[in-house]
Amino acid sequence: MTAASNFQGVPEGLPGGWLASRRTLVLVGNLPVMNGLWLSQYADREARENGPTCLVRLSVDNVQLELFRAGSRRPTVRPQARCEEALRTIAPVVAHWLIVPKAGDPVEIPEGTDDIVVLTGADQTAILAAYRLVKAAHEA
Repeated sequence: MTAASNFQGVPEGLPGGWLASRRTLVLVGNLPVMNGLWLSQYADREARENGPTCLVRLSVDNVQLELFRAGSRRPTVRPQARCEEALRTIAPVVAHWLIVPKAGDPVEIPEGTDDIVVLTGADQTAILAAYRLVKAAHEA
């Protein structure tokens, strides 16, 4: 698998109950500059501390998978593979899943979520936005 692979369509309940590894829902608040760089750095740090980590970024019509620090255990995913097939292929290698929900959608906490992390800046505006994000997730 490349550093990042895009798959069309978003499977229902991603990632599903068949993934037994630790799952963290990552809520992205107001981050300085490009949030993708912050997400990648966070995923790499988690992989360094907890083993191979897959960053799953959901968008309206596709899913991006990035596998961090899998070393020689990096699985091969067919270029024409569907998202669920790719997830099943890499699942045996992954120790930690980081799931980033669709931006702008109401936050739903997937069943089986072990942790919730909010990545945000430290200025007052970012902290207020993070509070609203967490409150919306709690209400969901």
